[in-house]
Amino acid sequence: MCPSSDLNPKNAPRCNAIAKSTGKQCQAPAIKGKTKCRLHGGKSTGAKTPEGLAKCQKANWKHGHYSAETKQFYGLVRKMLKEDREF
Repeated sequence: MCPSSDLNPKNAPRCNAIAKSTGKQCQAPAIKGKTKCRLHGGKSTGAKTPEGLAKCQKANWKHGHYSAETKQFYGLVRKMLKEDREF
């Protein structure tokens, strides 16, 4: 059983990420078809479709205290309180 040269990790292209501390190139094998290894972001490029982007935004939603709707609501409440004090 002879291993194929293209399946040998030693022959794989290397990650081209550069360490800030040493200035040297990462020695990990790059993901197939990419220029970075799995540790330096070669696996995902992020959401591209509108559905995927909406899903990411929903996943990052925490409480809504600073959403546009909440800001508008509290602005209206402040305006009503100010008008009430003037009477």
